[in-house]
Parts: sequence; structure tokens; C-alpha cells
Amino acid sequence: MVRSNREAGGRRSVGGRFAAAAVAGVLLLPAAAARGGERQEGRSVSDGVYTAQQAGRGRREYIQHCATCHSTNLRGGEMAPGLVGDTFLGGWSGATLWELFDFSLATMPQDNPGSTSPEAMNAILAYVLRENGYDPGEEELALDPAADGDPITID
Repeated sequence: MVRSNREAGGRRSVGGRFAAAAVAGVLLLPAAAARGGERQEGRSVSDGVYTAQQAGRGRREYIQHCATCHSTNLRGGEMAPGLVGDTFLGGWSGATLWELFDFSLATMPQDNPGSTSPEAMNAILAYVLRENGYDPGEEELALDPAADGDPITID
């Protein structure tokens, strides 16, 4: 089961298992495995969960917050894994987008964890989804770190 704890300021944070994975540079830990592989019912990332405009903003945020380690082409490098392709998607397949959001907010960027705003992280995830071939939709991605999680499954 994924364990969340409240930090000062009301933001949810991931359990020690995910934080340890980030320190080791392993962003590919499947959150679904931590939950026993259960799949939550609801929307999936294939349902158009972000807008094209949001992904455009996300590219700018990604370059500012993520590209130093994950590379400008999202393919990763010596310091961090890639954020596109089967390895990345397979590592998170069955997890929810909120789990990836929560993990990323708490552990990224590695040199200043927790410094990216929720709005910027939503935009970054929209960009990552676009670059992984998921089509945009009509509504912006608006995951909330104070909520229990939106069951948007990563497929």
C-alpha cells in the first residue's frame, strides 16, 4: 500500500520507499506494485486529461525544473532516467497519475525537492504525457496535493 504522510503546510508526501527510490535515481519504481497491482476504476491518461496549451506551458516548466537531469529531450542521462518510452511508462503502468504527481512533488528536482509548485507540476506532467503520445483533451490537468488522489490510471 502506498503510504502518505502530511508535511508542514498540509502537503501530502510519499512514503519512505519512494523517497529512497528517488535518492537512488530510480524514478521507475512501479507504484502499482506497491499497491499490490490493484487498478482503480475511472479515467486513464488515454482519455485526454490535459490541454495542448497546458503541455506547451509544461515544456517551459520542464526545461526550467527537470531538463538538467532528465535531458531536454526527456531521454534521461547519467543523473536521471528518461521520462518517455516503454521503460518509463511500464514502470508506472497501473499506477495513478496522482501517485506520479505526488512522488514528483515530494522528490523533484533532486537538488531542491518540493520546490516545484503544484501548478507547474501539473503542466510538466501534461508535457510528459504529450511526449509519450497521449492526446490532449478539453480540460487542464488539475491534480491537487491536498486531495486523496484522482484515479486517472497510467496505461
